[in-house]
Amino acid sequence: MFALTEVCRTLLFPYRCVFYLSAFKYGEPHPNIRISTLSYTFAPGDAGPTDILETAITGCRLAVLRGIPGTQLAQIVIWDWTTGQILLVR
Repeated sequence: MFALTEVCRTLLFPYRCVFYLSAFKYGEPHPNIRISTLSYTFAPGDAGPTDILETAITGCRLAVLRGIPGTQLAQIVIWDWTTGQILLVR
């Protein structure tokens, strides 16, 4: 039998994280981008929206580190935020 916390953390459907890219000054799309949103879909069975997401931007790279609470599991997704291309998923 599963503990209640494990049942709540198991998803039966994929979920998507979406990042909207905008310029701080006006809130409009950043002038250096080709697309205004970046997204990544996590597979069913992942911990879901309770995940810990940390973001970092260096130059034209946007990195999202995803950690699952209560485990040592982590995933990183790196985009070139100017083109929208995913460069790395680990």
